[in-house]
Amino acid sequence: MAKVKRHELLLLSINKKKRFTLKELAEEFKVSTRTIQRDLLSLMDMGLPIVSEFGPHGGYKLENERILPPIGFTESEALAFLFALQPYKKSLSFPFRREAASGRDKFINYLPDDAVKRFEEIQKRLLIHLPCYPDPAPFLPLFLDASLEQCLVTAHYELGGNTKLGRLQPIGIYCDCGSWYSPCYSHTENEFHVIDLKDVKQAAIQIEHQALMDFSEVTITNWPDLLPPSKKLLLHIKLEGEGIQKALRHPSLSPHVIQETDASGLISMYILTNDIHRFAELIWSLGSDAQVVQPAEIADIIRKKTVLMSRNYERIPTF
Repeated sequence: MAKVKRHELLLLSINKKKRFTLKELAEEFKVSTRTIQRDLLSLMDMGLPIVSEFGPHGGYKLENERILPPIGFTESEALAFLFALQPYKKSLSFPFRREAASGRDKFINYLPDDAVKRFEEIQKRLLIHLPCYPDPAPFLPLFLDASLEQCLVTAHYELGGNTKLGRLQPIGIYCDCGSWYSPCYSHTENEFHVIDLKDVKQAAIQIEHQALMDFSEVTITNWPDLLPPSKKLLLHIKLEGEGIQKALRHPSLSPHVIQETDASGLISMYILTNDIHRFAELIWSLGSDAQVVQPAEIADIIRKKTVLMSRNYERIPTF
């Protein structure tokens, strides 16, 4: 049996045992005890936590942490695991935070340089916050690929109650309030759109070369800085109490939350002029611990919603 294969089978065998001796392993693998001893030293060099026990009933045992045998991950599988861990990176309450960071470092160390660069590029284009249970979006992978490769997408989609057909250049994708969104520059209308990806009916990446916007330094969080003054509004919100934590749970708001004290904070960011209704709904969910300072359009929407809600409780029926 080849040495590498024996090491792999030996590791599997040791993981199943609580205690073992050199003689037991030598008989199992039909080799000398000296060979097994050399194999164990090799596994210990790899980090296997083997402890020797002395006395008449001595031998060897594993410490609490066992090590798995080599697993042949593809590059894509490794990247998928890295991104599966991403949402937990900043979570202080995640019970496996230290282990997740250690596993992440191991993946990064063994990935080729070009794969690490791709991982860093994806981090600029993909934003996921927990909990994340979005509706299905069949064209999500296509929009993510287009944002990474910086190419155009011809898409048939709905936006603001209208059906559109256009050439889009996606900046990235993010998950928010049960939907996947993609900020895109529309080369058809020469303006930015935030598209709910479940509203995309058909889409295809354009193969032919087209003049593109340079988004190499643009990320999924800083893209509103590109908006011209006529297409954006300054959103300013005062936060108190639980409003801070609620805002931190929203991908669209969390990068812009500034905590002034433990009990107060603010949000200052630019939004699209045609995106005020979505943000009004989002801010409404923060409750009375959030106060919109500007723009007046969002404050008016929330004021009207408050009046309608209060009417539902003017007379509470008795049973």
